[in-house]
Amino acid sequence: MSSHREVRPESDTVERSGQAIVDLLQQASDDANANCDRAREYALKASVQLRAAEDRIKELEVNLRHYQDLAQHAEERAQHAESWLVRIYKDVEKRFFDPKAAPSQQSQRYAGG
Repeated sequence: MSSHREVRPESDTVERSGQAIVDLLQQASDDANANCDRAREYALKASVQLRAAEDRIKELEVNLRHYQDLAQHAEERAQHAESWLVRIYKDVEKRFFDPKAAPSQQSQRYAGG
């Protein structure tokens, strides 16, 4: 029986060691699962934020195109107005400051008026 008693302490040591390893594996598994859950949560939050940012970018791009169109139309109108101003300037210069055109136009004004 003394040999039976000697086997038991070794068996208890093996049991405790085996259980300790199983406990450590369980703890590692729990930690890994918790880390995975946190990573999944962060990924979901990042995905939601990314979608929101993409939507905002699309909205800003639409606004940009709108204001670019407005600016282009304003530029076209300004060029058209400038053309009219140049035409009016030349007409005024010709009618009032051109020595060749002034006498005949003045006589027409006085004759008609």
